[in-house]
Amino acid sequence: MIKKKYGQRTHAKKRALERFGHEYTKQERLKIIHDIQNGSSEVKFISRFSNRLSTWQIHLGDQIAIAVYDRNTKEIATFLPEHYDLSPAYR
Repeated sequence: MIKKKYGQRTHAKKRALERFGHEYTKQERLKIIHDIQNGSSEVKFISRFSNRLSTWQIHLGDQIAIAVYDRNTKEIATFLPEHYDLSPAYR
């Protein structure tokens, strides 16, 4: 059985490549997670989806993306395009 944490890692990696043409590396993953957890000025809080999911504006390579962070698994769940509609109707 695949653990949720591993599933989120592979999903985020696939979406980074699919949506941004970017190879998401372990070093980037660790830095983005560290920046989110420590409130770095390199990431910007956008909104909270639920008690466990929140969205953050980040730099993915030379592009701006929205990272969905899961505080339970402490992983990036997915990457969304910068202009993705985050209104409740699309959740």
